[in-house]
Amino acid sequence: MSGHLIGTGLTKRYAGLVANDNVDIEVRPGEIVGLIGPNGAGKTTCFNCLTGAQKLTSGSITLDGTDISYMPASERAKMGLARTFQQAQLFKHLSVEENLLLGRHRHYGAGALRAALGLAGAAERKSRGIVHSIADQCGLTEVLDAPVGDLPFGTQRMVEVARAIVLEPTVLLVDEPGAGMDSTESAYFGALLARISRERNMSVLIIEHDVAMILSICDRIYVLNFGKLLAQGTPADIRANAEVRAAYFGSTVQEAAV
Repeated sequence: MSGHLIGTGLTKRYAGLVANDNVDIEVRPGEIVGLIGPNGAGKTTCFNCLTGAQKLTSGSITLDGTDISYMPASERAKMGLARTFQQAQLFKHLSVEENLLLGRHRHYGAGALRAALGLAGAAERKSRGIVHSIADQCGLTEVLDAPVGDLPFGTQRMVEVARAIVLEPTVLLVDEPGAGMDSTESAYFGALLARISRERNMSVLIIEHDVAMILSICDRIYVLNFGKLLAQGTPADIRANAEVRAAYFGSTVQEAAV
């Protein structure tokens, strides 16, 4: 089964700063795994190393048994690794459909925009079919023709997730999707992401500060603090961990568990 991502001894140093210090992390096929911790804990650096946006100082990464530690990000994407970002990187003046088509073609070279806008024949008709199917799965069918910049923030975040999914990844890394959402939007987004993961048998690794979302949708959770792995386990394990509460959750985790 595909969608098995393993990072072993992940270490990233910037001069005298250690952003990730010997971190082990695993996303098993079909799992939703949370990566949480205070601001500055090293979560996004970990994502960047896993996806190839930054080079490891030491450690190794495998995807479905293949060592991808030093592959460029584009090759990792072709192997099935996709990600979103803290700030949605969308073309606000283009429609949802056009953004998704661009996501489908972003590794195809300089002709991507021309191809994405339907000027390349049968291959583009196939791409449009895939895009429409994923838009429906992500609840975006009714806004396919709308300019992305006119949509609510939560919908824009789902457009970015959909744009990553059009690459048909086996592992999706989602970076703080709930930032800027209210609790209702965040809960809806989390439930939708969990359903999409199950339906597509797609593994997910998610960074998120919304405690309730993480506890409700994740199979397992890793907690980083000062670049080191503080704890890992099921949501129940994390709720019960006194070190995690002291370092990160405070009373929030107790409230979320009620």
